[in-house]
Amino acid sequence: VLDALTTGKGVDVVVDTVGQPALTRAAVAKLGRGGRLAFITAPRSGSTDLGIEMLEFYRKEKMLVGCNSLLYSVEELAEDLKEMTPKFEEGSLKAAKPGEWTEVKLEDGVQAYEKAGQRGAGKFVIVTG
Repeated sequence: VLDALTTGKGVDVVVDTVGQPALTRAAVAKLGRGGRLAFITAPRSGSTDLGIEMLEFYRKEKMLVGCNSLLYSVEELAEDLKEMTPKFEEGSLKAAKPGEWTEVKLEDGVQAYEKAGQRGAGKFVIVTG
């Protein structure tokens, strides 16, 4: 299905929020020329070896980026968000529309996080107050 959607060219960007080596390898294989994959998690136990096919990786100039948000302060992340504002205003970034997520109270955040990992669970936004 993905090959048909991209007419066999592959995808430009993958944001891996799952962090399972087999899924990440599969995503790398679907990157097109110059495609980028950013991953924000990795397994805490078991195998953490990614093991990618290097020949196609370098020939298609693919890129992998590890993103550890725990390395940044709240102030640094706030500055990043401020820099994104113009992209939303010009339309190159689009926010989710109301109704595309479920609001969850802060005290229910852990349960929502666990549920978010299930297929078809949807999106959640934690709210306070």
